[in-house]
Amino acid sequence: MKDTGIRTPIRESGPPVPNGRLGMMLLLAAECMFFVGILGAYVIVRKSEDTWPPTYEVFTGAMDAESRPVLMSYTPPKMELALPFVNAIVLTAAMLTAIFATRASKRGDLRAVRRYLTLTALFGVGFLAVVVAEFRHEAARDLTIWSGQYGSMLFLIIGLHAVHVLAGVIWHFAVYVPAMMRSGGVPAARVEYLGIYWGFVAVLWWLLLGILWA
Repeated sequence: MKDTGIRTPIRESGPPVPNGRLGMMLLLAAECMFFVGILGAYVIVRKSEDTWPPTYEVFTGAMDAESRPVLMSYTPPKMELALPFVNAIVLTAAMLTAIFATRASKRGDLRAVRRYLTLTALFGVGFLAVVVAEFRHEAARDLTIWSGQYGSMLFLIIGLHAVHVLAGVIWHFAVYVPAMMRSGGVPAARVEYLGIYWGFVAVLWWLLLGILWA
């Protein structure tokens, strides 16, 4: 075949989805399945009870004349909605500031990235502080993780979500500190993945509000 001298440029092929974004998608998919399983168990237990929170028979510590334990009915108080709703607003604010940080990183505005990441970190720490305050408040109302199925499942689910927020705060500072110390900032992709994660924990918390406090 005659060589015409025309060469077709070879286009470098790469993955259709960046590895970092693919890893984030897989992580969030696994987390979704994890919480679907836990929330599914919660719904099943709740539907199996006539009332929610259910009433339990608890030992009073006394014995009757025939040396049998004296039992009493106990219904744990329902967890109040005020502080969890405040936390939903706090996480929504964290999600928004993380989105703003992502946009700022893509246009190279390091000053705005630092400002928005600072706000996101404060909102994340604030969420954890409110969770601690909520647990202490409910404990004063005699609602703890030991308050039967209702208390144990409620505190377990909220605690697991708080652990994910704590992980987000730790990861946040891993991105935030380089952004504060380097004149060139951090890659926009890292800020973007962080924003996706904050969006996940914020949406998840609104979902928990709709299920646990319904």
